[in-house]
Amino acid sequence: MLFFEALIVIILIFFQSIFGIGLLLFGTPTFLLLGYNFLDVLNILLPISISISAIQLFLSKKKIKNLNIILIYFVYHF
Repeated sequence: MLFFEALIVIILIFFQSIFGIGLLLFGTPTFLLLGYNFLDVLNILLPISISISAIQLFLSKKKIKNLNIILIYFVYHF
């Protein structure tokens, strides 16, 4: 059973890293249906979700800076 749960988390991490949503949205009901209580589900999924979001924010820092420059340009010219 542990392998099945780890497989679910890995698949949901894949969706989270591509689409930005999925680990908490789909993982919470999935694990609740498997019999976990809500606090256990959050203890499993929330640290993983925060870590993925932090990694994505850190890796896209250059893109965010360029986006800010573009937005400032359009705001001041219009």
